[in-house]
Amino acid sequence: MKKIINKTSRMLLNLSKKGFGYVKEHYVKIGFYVLAFMFFINAVFMTFFLLNRKYDYLILDQLYIEAVLPEQDIDDTLYTGIVKIKEIDFDNLRPGDRIVFCCAYGIEENWVQEIVSVNPDDKTLTTTYDGVVTSDITEDDVNGVFIEEANFIGTFYYTAMFPRGYFLLLLSQTFFIYLYHYLLIQRRFEVFRKETKQTKSDDEHETA
Repeated sequence: MKKIINKTSRMLLNLSKKGFGYVKEHYVKIGFYVLAFMFFINAVFMTFFLLNRKYDYLILDQLYIEAVLPEQDIDDTLYTGIVKIKEIDFDNLRPGDRIVFCCAYGIEENWVQEIVSVNPDDKTLTTTYDGVVTSDITEDDVNGVFIEEANFIGTFYYTAMFPRGYFLLLLSQTFFIYLYHYLLIQRRFEVFRKETKQTKSDDEHETA
């Protein structure tokens, strides 16, 4: 009688372990597929940004660019950062709007400057950075209208606008997915299979 009770208890314990292991494994696999899908969507967006690296707005109407950040003292060290811009609509530009273009003050960098005046006749703009020195530029010189400084996601997609950065990001995502699958699915499945085999062997030995 005691043997029957012990055997029944062992069987129930093994079944509960198997059931818990199955549920846990099931959710781990769902997490893997969700993560892979998210990375796929992200890769599509990365491709869109790569195709727009010349700022011709082929697919997207908002992009990222490195530029001299606004509200700095022109006589001090100037710092650049990644900013978010949108496609220019010349007819809707107004004095006070900020745009991004290259170049000013003899420095080969993109600048975030404020519009002083708009000339719709010849499609030119007068801009300033420090409120003193002005620049006269055409519509074609403008990379985009300044929206805000980029966050981490914006910096990520800005990196994807360069072929080297694009492929490095794709490679890192592929490696992460492989690591997830290897550590949380493949290895766990091997351990679970060994435990099941060992439990079956113990049951057969006890029965004998």
